[in-house]
Amino acid sequence: MRTYRPCLLAQAARFGLTPWQRQDLEQRVWLTLLENASKIRDAACLPGWLATTARRTAMHIRYQGDRELVVDELPEAVGHDSDVEDQFLDAELAVELRTAIAHLPRRQQSVVEALMNDMSYEDLSSRYGIPIGSIGPTRQRALSTLRLALAG
Repeated sequence: MRTYRPCLLAQAARFGLTPWQRQDLEQRVWLTLLENASKIRDAACLPGWLATTARRTAMHIRYQGDRELVVDELPEAVGHDSDVEDQFLDAELAVELRTAIAHLPRRQQSVVEALMNDMSYEDLSSRYGIPIGSIGPTRQRALSTLRLALAG
């Protein structure tokens, strides 16, 4: 892993990723390698495979980061005059969210529901047999799918 780390970091630098995005890139690339190791038949191809995977992952992370807005504090809610209206909107959103979660693949459903109930990664891993290293990426895919479902 140490041998190929400079290659991954070069791709991260090329796309101007932040330190936490670089860490995410490394985790995603190593997880992808773990998932696809059996498909790499010639060890000499590994450096090129890693560079390509790192570049594609960096582009994805960069594109995703361009769409995110980081704020230190959320503004106060404006425009709702009654608690009843707020409760109705919260209930309506909860129904939409539950419906969207029900349409996720079963593994993503399990991860989202477990994390919504404050289950630790260790407990989630042992209960559902999901490797701890794949929980974060599975959660990311689920959240991306949910964002799209709730936006439309």
